[in-house]
Amino acid sequence: MTAFRVTSRPVLSAGFLLMALNVYGSDVREQARILDPSNPNERAQIQTVKTLAQMGDRDAMRLLIDVLKNERFKAGVRIEVAREFGRMQKNSDIDNALRDASKSGAETVRWTAQIAYYKHNPPKRPTKELNDIFENADNEDRKDVLDIFSQFRDEESFVPLLKLIDNYPVFYSRAESLTASAVYLVDYKPVVECLQNAGSKNTFIECFIKAIGNREQHLQKLDQQAAQLYDGAKDTDKMRFNPATDVAKFRSGLSRDFRRNANIQLYIPIIEALKSYKAEKAADPIGKLIRKVKIEDESDKRLCLTAIEALGLIGTRYGISALDSVMSYGDSELRTAAASALGSVGGPDAAEALKKYSEDKDERVKQAVSNALVEAQKPRETQVAQPKTEEPAKPEIQKQETQQQTVAGEATFSDLSSDQQMVKVKQLEYDASDSAISDLIKFLKSGYPEVRKESVRALGRLKVKEALADLTRISETDPDEGVRKAAKLSLVMIK
Repeated sequence: MTAFRVTSRPVLSAGFLLMALNVYGSDVREQARILDPSNPNERAQIQTVKTLAQMGDRDAMRLLIDVLKNERFKAGVRIEVAREFGRMQKNSDIDNALRDASKSGAETVRWTAQIAYYKHNPPKRPTKELNDIFENADNEDRKDVLDIFSQFRDEESFVPLLKLIDNYPVFYSRAESLTASAVYLVDYKPVVECLQNAGSKNTFIECFIKAIGNREQHLQKLDQQAAQLYDGAKDTDKMRFNPATDVAKFRSGLSRDFRRNANIQLYIPIIEALKSYKAEKAADPIGKLIRKVKIEDESDKRLCLTAIEALGLIGTRYGISALDSVMSYGDSELRTAAASALGSVGGPDAAEALKKYSEDKDERVKQAVSNALVEAQKPRETQVAQPKTEEPAKPEIQKQETQQQTVAGEATFSDLSSDQQMVKVKQLEYDASDSAISDLIKFLKSGYPEVRKESVRALGRLKVKEALADLTRISETDPDEGVRKAAKLSLVMIK
């Protein structure tokens, strides 16, 4: 095939492309016919970009580089090229094109190109450009930025994420259609998860506790935002109401959507994080949150259930009063969860609270109380296994025991919950020993995407070359997009 040099000269038209691509294979020429800056069918062009990226040969890549460089193409087409490049393996020609695109042209193209470049060349610390993108991008680009942030370890690197939570709620654009209002609220769930996966740090815990303590103020701000969105659109063609009662229903529905969004994207993930940290100082704030939540929809109930489980796992006396108050709720599922949590907390105070509900009318609650009483009345030392003091084992015996434990670990792997698996991965993430690496590779087969993702990140940080084959497979075939992205980033770090 005749050599074709990629130049900085922009593509002018489909005719120009076809003349220039006489040296290309027939497959690429067929796709090139659609890529014309004057073509109004942006959707078809974006699909063509995806097709060329899947082809992955040299000619296709050169054509995509020309499209990225040409500012006459619609921003959406060039953004798709940059995103496809970000999903590919590191390549000097692609990196040069991404670096150039990140310095000029439309703002959204610059951001996407910069993110893709950083995926191939991760910075050691957040850059000004990375922070600017994080603060101003939409939810899709922000998730990609968070994949880069997830590689950082020091607390100072996560300041932009903490600021975003402190400033809740943040909207990144105005709604064109108020029926999809939640789209315009920044998606906080991946932000919280990124902080959670970075480890239990005091600044994170303080930020999370402050956020759940401010829930009432947050909901008031969301209600005000709903009113502003409604007032700004009610007199335009975007909204047409026929009887006046529909207006009131729509207005209240908007506030309800925002509240549901806050529960699912902020408060539940925060409590999950505090639960994984077993942060004792969070028990009292979580208890106060439970008392204040009004169960108006399923998301409120789910928030309460998550908070109840957290109090049980954190296991301090500061949560007993809140759990006791839940036992008087009308919802039997909440009462059952509270009884189990009291059993997990244990001790005389928890047992005393449970005894009041031993004759609950609901059989499931009654059984849960009975089981929890047994657990709560156990001597505390039997609930936490004490380390044995034995003579050090001889090397031969120690090796045999390690092998037995490994076999047992393989047998019970599927029996562990998501939280239990995540705890084990967290314990191994900085351990470069052969046994730790072996276990991390086993967790790549976990049924939980969050566990696979954290294992992938740990192997990347440890630069485990033995994992290259597994990470390559995961980057191409894992059903979860977040896991695939993490695998691609870890491959870059290892290579």
